[in-house]
Amino acid sequence: MKTKIITCVSNRPDLLSYQIRSLNKFVEGDYDIIVVYDTRDGKHHDEFKSICDNYGVDFHIHNSQEGGSPSFYHGQSATWAYNNLVKDDCILMLLDHDMFLIDNFNIEDEISIYDVMGVLQSREDVEYIWPGLFFCRSNSVKDIKFDFLPQAVKNQMLDTGGGTYKLLENDKIKYLDTGVEYPDEYKGIDLHDPELTGGYGFELHCDGKFLHSRNACAWHNNLNPNDGKKTNLLLEMLSDILDDNTKEQFEIVIARYNEDLRWAEDYAELVTIYNKGEDLKDTMIGFQGRSLGKETVSRANFRLNSDTLENIGREPHTYLYHIVNNYNSLSEYTIFLQGEPVDPHSPNLKGALNFVLNSNEVLPPFFWLSERIVISDFVYEREPYHKIFPNIKYAYNKIFGKEPDIEEFRFGSGAQFGVSRDRIRERPLEFYQNILDIMEHKPEKDLDEVCLKLLGNSGLKKKFCPVNPEISYHMERFWGMIFNEV
Repeated sequence: MKTKIITCVSNRPDLLSYQIRSLNKFVEGDYDIIVVYDTRDGKHHDEFKSICDNYGVDFHIHNSQEGGSPSFYHGQSATWAYNNLVKDDCILMLLDHDMFLIDNFNIEDEISIYDVMGVLQSREDVEYIWPGLFFCRSNSVKDIKFDFLPQAVKNQMLDTGGGTYKLLENDKIKYLDTGVEYPDEYKGIDLHDPELTGGYGFELHCDGKFLHSRNACAWHNNLNPNDGKKTNLLLEMLSDILDDNTKEQFEIVIARYNEDLRWAEDYAELVTIYNKGEDLKDTMIGFQGRSLGKETVSRANFRLNSDTLENIGREPHTYLYHIVNNYNSLSEYTIFLQGEPVDPHSPNLKGALNFVLNSNEVLPPFFWLSERIVISDFVYEREPYHKIFPNIKYAYNKIFGKEPDIEEFRFGSGAQFGVSRDRIRERPLEFYQNILDIMEHKPEKDLDEVCLKLLGNSGLKKKFCPVNPEISYHMERFWGMIFNEV
């Protein structure tokens, strides 16, 4: 029997990809994942929608009535999802947005002879089921008019899920209380520490198969999440459990100047940083004042390999340096990113990156992670950017050894992309070394043609400017041509 997994979300798009990944990794059997976004201001719509699109997950919008409490918002969303999305015979798994599967789970085996499963709640003598992790056989409950709304029953005000008391009062319904446990520590960290949890710690459900990070939406704090330490620990836990990739499969190369790289923690095992700016120690979490330099720094499961480079040539110099120096030992796929990869070039980068790293689909040999794709030409007539850099045909000739044989091309703004090892090696090492030599070229005496046309900034009166050379802007446009984008 197919399982419908419905998760209700509101304000934490940063957690959704982890939840989907956890379900895709551990759920056994036939299932669909459905995301219901409860929106009152639409603030996170695009982020949630992008993540769902990346993972091939159904996305629905529900507008809760204004003026209610978080409990009513949650109950409205869950009730709407049940009434509108559970039409056929199925097993329903209803989840909160902060519930993550961390072990193999066969729902048909778990529910077995039961009609309903979940965590028992009670107010005085009234019992009901918490909707943060709720299971039922749809055919078994279809004739019972219940909902997930808070409500008063027998002079007791029940919280979200209160309407499920009708299921427990029905003699025909076989119910299993899945119970809850409270883990004590993780890697020596006290999970009951109020400075870490804010009073809302972690739970384990269904014999430790589900991990719940309580109050992640900050329902207790007027829906304004501010739990950085707890979130960082949660993502470390999930990365430990979910990340099967190694640098043999994927390597994420980051061209850094002075950007804060804490966003890269989610992918730490796959990351190589090339630093051209200030010391990294002040911009990273948990390094205890140590400088990365060229050493490997370890923080639990967080490891970054860092090379420090001369600050020349912007990000294309960094990318080329990596290719040239690792040509014979490249990962199956290399993902090239700037130090600040999200704003403005790739607002939904994390969702796209998680899809790439965890997709079961065959990846193309080259793909853009830049979200703004620009159509341009060799006279810059079709784009309003960088018209002060006129020597694109000269740069093309120096790199490809011929005049351009196309009139227009497309490129990803910000030059963020993934490319396979095989696609890189379709061109010889000498090809990349030539470009790197150009970018590292220094005149012996007077400024020569290369300096003036490629390493000078023509918009600044042909000043010799290796830090920000004209060729960097041309390279942004050439990557798709170099890697034979189809």
